[in-house]
Amino acid sequence: MTRINIFKKLKLLEKSIYDDLLNKIKELNLDDETMEKIEQFSVKPNRKAPVTPLEKQCGKLTKKGEKCKIAICYKKTCWAHLTKEEYGVLNMNKKDCGECMHIA
Repeated sequence: MTRINIFKKLKLLEKSIYDDLLNKIKELNLDDETMEKIEQFSVKPNRKAPVTPLEKQCGKLTKKGEKCKIAICYKKTCWAHLTKEEYGVLNMNKKDCGECMHIA
């Protein structure tokens, strides 16, 4: 089982436990105000990672066979797919490269 599948299963288990607890609390005949507070409680979702727009992604195939999602840096290529010569030119001109994420 992959890590993502494990997390999904744990979230489903957590949700089912929470729903069971809510059902048992409803049977206790608490006042309406307390019940509303309990029902409004929810777990905040985790922050999602930022996504680079498709037009700014490299798009070349990686070793795994997937499309590269790293931002374009130099000559429509990301830093991971640059040749040694292109990388040397990029390092010399990184102050001029407005699209690049390198710190000048």
